Amino acid sequence: MSVPSTTSSTGRSSRRRSGAAANPAAPALLALALLAAACVSQGAHDRAVESLRAELAEREEETRAQARSIDALEAERDQLLAEIEDLRDARESLQTELAVRDKALRELRSTYDALVDELEADVAAGQARIEQLTEGLSFRLPQDVLFPPGSAELSANGRRAVAEIADRIRGRDGLVEVHGHTDDRPILGALAQRYPTNWELAGARAAAVVRVLEESGLDPKLLEAVSFGPTRPLVSNETAEGRAQNRRIEVRVVPSPTAPLAQPAGAEAGAERTPDAASRPAADARAAAGAERGEAGDGLPDVESAPPAQREEEAPPPEGEGAPDLDAEAPAPARE
Repeated sequence: MSVPSTTSSTGRSSRRRSGAAANPAAPALLALALLAAACVSQGAHDRAVESLRAELAEREEETRAQARSIDALEAERDQLLAEIEDLRDARESLQTELAVRDKALRELRSTYDALVDELEADVAAGQARIEQLTEGLSFRLPQDVLFPPGSAELSANGRRAVAEIADRIRGRDGLVEVHGHTDDRPILGALAQRYPTNWELAGARAAAVVRVLEESGLDPKLLEAVSFGPTRPLVSNETAEGRAQNRRIEVRVVPSPTAPLAQPAGAEAGAERTPDAASRPAADARAAAGAERGEAGDGLPDVESAPPAQREEEAPPPEGEGAPDLDAEAPAPARE
């Protein structure tokens, strides 16, 4: 009984060996299968790595863009802070300037009140008028009070009136503008050789007032002489009274924070001198340019030097306005 069992076991072993010998490619197939599986896993890994790298690059670009945006915002913030600082400085500067102007206006108001009291008699007589402007003061003086007829030289009363104005405004901050005005009557006769038109006459008279202001101690750099000629009448020139009102000198004091109205150090107040063109304001030189022609003459002719045929007698101006000036004495039919 044992023999058949031995034979059967031996047979199974022989069959296994023969089966293995019959399929010699099995190991190679197994290795190939393992290699294919490995290749599939490496490809998926490479694709995953590439995707992660692309995502990382995108995130890095977003980070750089955000950094650039932050830099731009910081630069804008710095610019806004600088602008705010500039605005603060400008506000402080404006506040300082406003305080200076307020102080100047208060001083001018005080000057106005004092001058009204001091020149009360002249104001009451109609020989002067003081006005409080929005910014500054205006002193209006009839030319018939300041100048002799046909002359650009201040009379004694005229010099006194101008000197009183200078005394009240000396040492205060401001610019002083002297405006010369005439009526619309042309200049005739010998006087026309020196002053061809009312422009030259008004400029010469304004310059004469400026010279007295300078001699009274005001800084010439803050003085201006301006000729308006007949272009800005107060009233109609149809009557002698109207023409007398239009012939006037206006001294305007305008606040300025640049410098006080005092004479520079070393200058002698009240010195009797005539400043040259270099020391006068440019406007003074322009206004007086026409008047300076013929300065070497023997003096200005009087009203009566005009030929009788070229003028006619006019009614005298109201009391207190002085004698009529030559530029009011040539009636329209006799103009040349």
